[in-house]
Amino acid sequence: MIYSDVSVTIEDTTVSDNLAGDGGLLCDDAYQPPCPTGGDGGGISNLGALTMRNATVSGNRSGGSTAEGGRGGGVYSIGQAWLWYSTITDNEAPANAGGGLWTEETVILADTLVDANWANLSGSDCAGYVFLLNHNLVGRSEGCGLVGDPQSNIFDQPALIGPLALNAPGTTETHALLPNSPAIDAGSCDGGVTTDQRGVPRPQGAECDIGAYEYDPSLVDWQPLYLPL
Repeated sequence: MIYSDVSVTIEDTTVSDNLAGDGGLLCDDAYQPPCPTGGDGGGISNLGALTMRNATVSGNRSGGSTAEGGRGGGVYSIGQAWLWYSTITDNEAPANAGGGLWTEETVILADTLVDANWANLSGSDCAGYVFLLNHNLVGRSEGCGLVGDPQSNIFDQPALIGPLALNAPGTTETHALLPNSPAIDAGSCDGGVTTDQRGVPRPQGAECDIGAYEYDPSLVDWQPLYLPL
């Protein structure tokens, strides 16, 4: 577990296969440690200021119960958060809301993919207040409280991604975009990010791709991912 008094940046990193407690792997605590208990935040529990860039949050699970805690299978945030070119998928909140992302304060997304997460109550992909800057993909927008430009964001479409794997030439596991993914060439290249999480240059096509993975046909080695709805 990692503690931060003020802020934390997660870059070119995968957070996977964690189970909360409150803050299954990372607890960014700008207030009074230790972090509160209750099963919030299977992968990341942010109480301070979080920046994610070229990061994957996958296969995490919150704990708790419907009476208390259990929010945010992937990311639980009651502080400020900025998520850029990141992928949040295959996380679960079996006792509460926000399978992928649960937020009390504003979370800002740009060029980020949130899809195929699951929650018991509401907001399978996200719950709370989420501000979309541009070029995001949210597979299921119900419960998300989304604010942003509908013209540049993709809502309520499956991302069509492969399973978590060590996709070449990366040294951290990522979810490859399948050849027919709507995230391909649907991002922007305006955020100053010149590579994906694996170090593959962006863009490979007409525009950058949404999420932590940049599709390059010459490097693809994937198997389809089927997740329960």
